[in-house]
Amino acid sequence: MQPSPRAFVIAGCGFAFAILPVLVSARAWWLWLFWCAAVLLAMGIDALLAPAPRRLELEVKAPEQVGVGDPLELTVTLPQLPGGLTDVWVLLEGRGVVSLPGPRHLRVPAEPLRLELPTTKRGRLRIMRAWLRYAGPLGLVRRTKSFEPKLVVRVAPNIDRVRGQALGYFQSRDRRLGLRVERYRGEGSEFDTLREFLPGMDHRSIDWKASARHLSLLARKYRVEQNREIVLAIDTGRLMAEPLDGLPRLDHALHAGLLLAFFGARGGDKVRLFRFGAKPEGLSAPCSGRTGFQQLASMLGEIDYSDDETNFTWGLTDLTTRLSRRTLVIVLTDFADSIGGELIQENVQRLAERHLVVFVTFRDPLLSDLAEREPATLGDLNRAIGADELARERFAVLATLRRRGIFCLDSQPANVGVQLVNRYLEIKRRELI
Repeated sequence: MQPSPRAFVIAGCGFAFAILPVLVSARAWWLWLFWCAAVLLAMGIDALLAPAPRRLELEVKAPEQVGVGDPLELTVTLPQLPGGLTDVWVLLEGRGVVSLPGPRHLRVPAEPLRLELPTTKRGRLRIMRAWLRYAGPLGLVRRTKSFEPKLVVRVAPNIDRVRGQALGYFQSRDRRLGLRVERYRGEGSEFDTLREFLPGMDHRSIDWKASARHLSLLARKYRVEQNREIVLAIDTGRLMAEPLDGLPRLDHALHAGLLLAFFGARGGDKVRLFRFGAKPEGLSAPCSGRTGFQQLASMLGEIDYSDDETNFTWGLTDLTTRLSRRTLVIVLTDFADSIGGELIQENVQRLAERHLVVFVTFRDPLLSDLAEREPATLGDLNRAIGADELARERFAVLATLRRRGIFCLDSQPANVGVQLVNRYLEIKRRELI
C-alpha cells in the first residue's frame, strides 16, 4: 500500500495552513495539525473502502503457439469486479523472444485489456508474473498485487502463411486457365500403363512382348518418377539471423523450405533436412506424406539462431559424403559481398558435380531501392554507388554459378517460396533427377 499522486498534491496544499501562524496569529498552529490529520484520515478511509487484494483475481490468456510474423494476442481480464475498484493498471513480466509492453490501463468495470505484440523471431515467451495496481474510491491510496500465470507461448514457423501461399498457387488465374503451357521431351521414366500405339508416337515406346500377346501394337506410357529425395540444406549462421523485410533471413528460408516440402511430401517424394552453420548438424531421416510434412515442420521449428560464422566447406562437404545417390539439393543461404560469394561458389560447384543443386538467396529490397532512387544529396549518391556495387558483385557470383549448370534463385523474400516450387516442378517435368 502506498500514497497516490493525488494524496501528495492534497497534502502539499496544506502548506498554506502552515504559514497562517506566521501571518495571522501564533495560536492558529493547530490548523496545520488538523489538515494533516484530515488527510491521513481520508487516506485511511480510502484504504478501508478499497477491495482487499485477496478478493481480486487476474486472468491472462494467450495462445499456445503463434506463427512468426503474426501478432501475438494477449487478453487480460478481471473475472470478479468488487465495488469501489477504480484506476487499475496491469504490468506483465516475462522473458523470451517477444518484448512485453509497460504498464497498461485496464478499464473498469467490464472491458478486458487486449494486447497485440509483434513477433519477429522464433522461440518461446514465458510470462512469469503479472502485477495489478489499483486505487481506492477516493484515489488517495494505491495497492499492488502480483499473480503468477506461468504462460508459455511458442513462436513457431508460420504454417498459415505457407498454407496461404500454397492455396494462392493452386488458385492462381494462370494455373486455372492454363495460359502458359510448356512441353518437354519425355513424359517420365516410371512405367504407368499400356496404350494402343498410334501414328506419330515414338517407336521406342512399343512393348513387343505385350503386343505379341494381344496381337496388336501396344506402347508403354510413362509417368514422372516418384519417391525421389529432396534435401533442404539450410544455412543457420550469423548472416541468416540478420533481419530482412521484417523477419530474419533464416525464417524466410524456413518458410520457403516448408512450402517446397508441402508440395514434395504430398507429391510422393522424400524430403530431408540438413542444417549447417559453424559445423554440420546432421541429415534427418526421409519424410513423406502428411505425417512426414508435420515431422519436418516440427524439426524446422527447432532450428535456433546463431552468432557464429558459417563454415561452408565443412558443411557442404559433409553433406556430399552423406548422399549416396543423385539428389535434388536446395541450398538456402545468403552472402553479403563478393568474398563470401566466392567461398560459397567454390563449395556449391563441388556439390553440383554429383547432385542437382538449386541455390537460393534473398534479395534485399533496401539495396534495390537505394540503387534505383534518384540521389538528392552527396550522401545519397554514395549510398547509391555502394548499393549498385554490391548488386553487381551479387550478379557476378550468381552468373558464374548458372554457367556451371546450377539453378539459382535470387528474389525478394515474399516471392522466393513460389519461385522455388515452380523450379522444383519444372525439374520434375524435365526428369533432371
